[in-house]
Amino acid sequence: KLGREVAVKLIASHRLNSPQAAKRFEAEMRAVGQLSHPSIVVAHDAREVDGVAVLVTEYIAGLDLAEVVRRTGPLSIPDACEILRLVAQALDYIAAQGFVHRDVKPSNIMLSAKGQLKILDLGLARYVNQEDAGGMTGTGQIMGTIDYASPEQISASHDVDLRSDVYSLGCT
Repeated sequence: KLGREVAVKLIASHRLNSPQAAKRFEAEMRAVGQLSHPSIVVAHDAREVDGVAVLVTEYIAGLDLAEVVRRTGPLSIPDACEILRLVAQALDYIAAQGFVHRDVKPSNIMLSAKGQLKILDLGLARYVNQEDAGGMTGTGQIMGTIDYASPEQISASHDVDLRSDVYSLGCT
C-alpha cells in the first residue's frame, strides 16, 4: 500500500514455542527496529501472523557476497579488506547497542547495485547477556550457520557476544 519494495522473512515457528519466547521475540525485534547504521538493513516491522514470526525489512537490489564470489571468483585483496572493514564497523555498532548478530556469513552480506553493503538477517539477533529464559534457544540447539559459528556458539549459543560475530566474520 505504501508503494515501497520490502523483503519479508518468515522465522521458524519454534522460535515462538512459548508465550515468554513470543514476548521476547517481540521485544528483541522492536529493539532491532531501532538500529540505524548505513551498513545494516532497515527493519520496518516484526510481528506474529497466524503463529509465524514475520520480519519485514528494506529490500536491497543486488547480490549477496556468496553469490558475488560464486559468479566472479575470489575478491581482490582491497575489495575484501573494504568489505571486512564495513562489516566490522556494523558489528561493532550492533554490539554497542547491546546485540550480537549470531549469523554472520557471506549470504547475509548484501552488496547492492548502487555499491552499498548491508548486513542482513537480524532474525537471530539477541541481547548480549540476556538470560534465555524464554526458551528461544533450546538446549542443544545451535543458532546460526554451523560453517561460520564460533566454538562457543556451538557449545553454548546463549553465551555469545561480539567475539563470536568477529569469529564468524573471519570465516567469511
